[in-house]
Amino acid sequence: EIFNENFGPDFRDEETFFSVFAIFFPAATGILAGANISGSCVVRDATGNVNDTIVTELTNCTSAACKLNFDFSSCETNPCSYGLMNNFQALCKDNIYPAFQMFAKGYGKNNEPLRGYILTFLIALGFILIDVNWGSSTQALTYLNALQHSIRLSGVEDHVKNF
Repeated sequence: EIFNENFGPDFRDEETFFSVFAIFFPAATGILAGANISGSCVVRDATGNVNDTIVTELTNCTSAACKLNFDFSSCETNPCSYGLMNNFQALCKDNIYPAFQMFAKGYGKNNEPLRGYILTFLIALGFILIDVNWGSSTQALTYLNALQHSIRLSGVEDHVKNF
């Protein structure tokens, strides 16, 4: 009985699924991103020291970006080993999803999941194309008639009425 009461949504006042999701999604992805990048902060040649992490004091940063507390060097040097595609690639490598085994392959020196990027692009494109205004059948008929008449005019001699 309790399961049936709590199974479906019961939004209050003006709340909808999307208004609740708009709050939940950034919070959940922020926590997930933080958890995923925690492994990339460790120095790879570990000394055994618990505090053996990369700190900004070890870098020589004197530019304006550093004074504003931006660290753009990590964008070009780190392989950005966090995110949805890397997680998906790891799951595929572990053969958790046997049907998606082809997405386990990485490319380049950073083992980039290019196949996963392409899959993400195609999924996003599919959702974007759903919202495209493809037009109604009336608009299509109007366009078809205009096109057919324009093609027919190409076979007619020039005249004042059709110029």
